Amino acid sequence: MGQQNTRLGILLMVATTFVFSMQDGISRHLAGEYNVLMVVTIRYWFFAAFVVAVASRKAGGGWCRGRHLPTDCSDPARRTSRA
Repeated sequence: MGQQNTRLGILLMVATTFVFSMQDGISRHLAGEYNVLMVVTIRYWFFAAFVVAVASRKAGGGWCRGRHLPTDCSDPARRTSRA
């Protein structure tokens, strides 16, 4: 395993707490004006876009070619090459 970085861990936890509190405050504000279901749906869409962006940066996170099932993506020959 890599070296432990306590300061980075604390900084990331503070940043995470800040982001979640901002999301909660913005959601509460928007729920007063818009339908709650729409606010929650949009919040999850942004979270899904973030997860896809992070997952695509990891090794093996390329897109599959064609109409293969997601389990077929494990074969490197079926993935598109992305530089």
